[in-house]
Amino acid sequence: MSELTKSPEDLNKVQQELSDKVGSTRFVHESDLENLTYLKCAIKETLRLHPSNPLLLHETAEDSVVSGYRIPAKSRVMINAYAIDKRLVCMGGSGHIQA
Repeated sequence: MSELTKSPEDLNKVQQELSDKVGSTRFVHESDLENLTYLKCAIKETLRLHPSNPLLLHETAEDSVVSGYRIPAKSRVMINAYAIDKRLVCMGGSGHIQA
């Protein structure tokens, strides 16, 4: 959750949501998560920025051509999920997801 410390505005939103929905007299329970929309978004964004397993292994089902390279069926390929999530084209060049 150190990503929240980089954005005090987002941290304040999460803290306010926790205060409003859970309060300060008890711990957060798993059943509370369905009502904590902003916290769920912050967690998902953190996992997108820092995936636990950035390389995905895949076996092709059929012959394919990717960027001019022929990939035979039954080939094992590695997909760099980390790089896919960092494409600035999808983020409008800012590094932040554009809605």
